Amino acid sequence: MAEAQGVRDAAQAALAAWGVQAAPTLALADGAEPEPPVPDATAAAAQHPAAADWQDQAEVARRAADLAAVQTRANPELTVAATRGREQAGDRYQQTFTVGLRIPLGGGDRAQAKQATARADAIDAEARSAVEQRRLAADIAAAMARVKATQAQRDALARHAALAQGTRGFIDKAFRLGEADGPTRLRVELEAAQAERQLARARIDAAAAISHLRQALGLLPQ
Repeated sequence: MAEAQGVRDAAQAALAAWGVQAAPTLALADGAEPEPPVPDATAAAAQHPAAADWQDQAEVARRAADLAAVQTRANPELTVAATRGREQAGDRYQQTFTVGLRIPLGGGDRAQAKQATARADAIDAEARSAVEQRRLAADIAAAMARVKATQAQRDALARHAALAQGTRGFIDKAFRLGEADGPTRLRVELEAAQAERQLARARIDAAAAISHLRQALGLLPQ
């Protein structure tokens, strides 16, 4: 019990560091987050905020590649220069301005290199977006499987705890009637307590699995 209380105090201190004050008495049934409906992991990954960010980057890269393909010529260059000087030592300074305009007539190697770079960036962005979506879908599918497994274990342990409680009631009644001995009663009490502890751990694991699934989906805590 002292070890469990120490772990609880450490968890509450970690929450306090994030500005969250934990309740003195935690009720697992009330504190568990709701399970989000996930019909398909691939569709859920496509709606993930991280996937949307990668898709936006890929779209920007594609538009940059389309723009580079349209701009077959380099941009015109405007040159402005100002000079100030005098021919002899006693003369006044003369101010001269020079304006030059350079219009490229062909695309040249620079424009072709720009187009190739833009296409490469677009392909790379699309590939990264696809990889990210597959990774998110795999994480969501694994989280869904974990939720189902922990819930099945929780339900099985709930049935086991109910049977243990029923057995404890029967043995307690038999002990009062003198039909059961003390060691048998103590053994049944121990088994019932262990079943309750295992059920509490299974409930925590199921709630943690749901929380992990919500994180995999990119949902905020509730």
